[in-house]
Amino acid sequence: MQLVLDAVSYRYGSAAEDQYAIRELSFRLDSGDFCGIIGHSGSGKSTLIQLMAALIHPSSGRVLLDGLDLALPKHRTKLFTRIGVAFQYPEAQLFAPTVFEDIAFAARNAQLASADIERRVRHWMSVIGLDYDRYAHRSPFELSGGEQRRVALAGILVVEPELLILDEPTAGLDPAGRRRLLQVIDNYHDQGHTVVMVSHSMEDIAQVTNRILVLKDGYQYLQGSPQEIFSHHVELHEINLGVPASESLAASLRELGIPLPASLLSVDQLADAIAELRAQPSGSQRVGRSVNTRMEV
Repeated sequence: MQLVLDAVSYRYGSAAEDQYAIRELSFRLDSGDFCGIIGHSGSGKSTLIQLMAALIHPSSGRVLLDGLDLALPKHRTKLFTRIGVAFQYPEAQLFAPTVFEDIAFAARNAQLASADIERRVRHWMSVIGLDYDRYAHRSPFELSGGEQRRVALAGILVVEPELLILDEPTAGLDPAGRRRLLQVIDNYHDQGHTVVMVSHSMEDIAQVTNRILVLKDGYQYLQGSPQEIFSHHVELHEINLGVPASESLAASLRELGIPLPASLLSVDQLADAIAELRAQPSGSQRVGRSVNTRMEV
């Protein structure tokens, strides 16, 4: 699978320049990518994922899936089994009387056999951590917010789309719920699927993605690996974005003269780097001296 945006622009309303949500964006998503999309509020993130999923069509330029122009109706007939989209707070999309029927809905639309539908529903309920016998015949509206979020995601994964697009999937979840959901998404990617994730959480983006696209006012601002993107502290700060907390702390320690490596994007990476430094001859003294200097200041 390959998704290509070729000089895509999209405007809402009139042709006035300030109405453009996406501006001359060219971008390629290859099979097996896990791409994070970040940007300030109003940068065009939600519009971009709607363009990727062919829910809206470019004002100019093209969106191509394996070379097929998604603006043409004949190329969109089976898109819902190839591309799955979970918008922010997907639990708002729940509608069926039971958890089973809600998860099975897309599979029925795909005209899968009844036995295959039940097998898939059982499988994805197990994956998301909801016991089939306990939850399948309950109303999804009786569940907690985190459980509803997982049901909504299972209802997308049940058709096993090649491309999974997620808009703020962990918004509003507690830390345990966020970790659980990210693990499900990461495992889905590890099975060979392509994932796009919009998030305001730099920690989440750094944890699971292998590519990041940064938007500013509808334009591509930066693109690269998490290590490359989060090395641009100043540029990200200029557009009201940050870096993962571990890298922010590491940057402060580097300013104190502690020779930490670049792009420490998780607490574990930072802890390992400090432990390795302390294990070196005079490492402990060097770390301690630098920290004491900051405390004295």
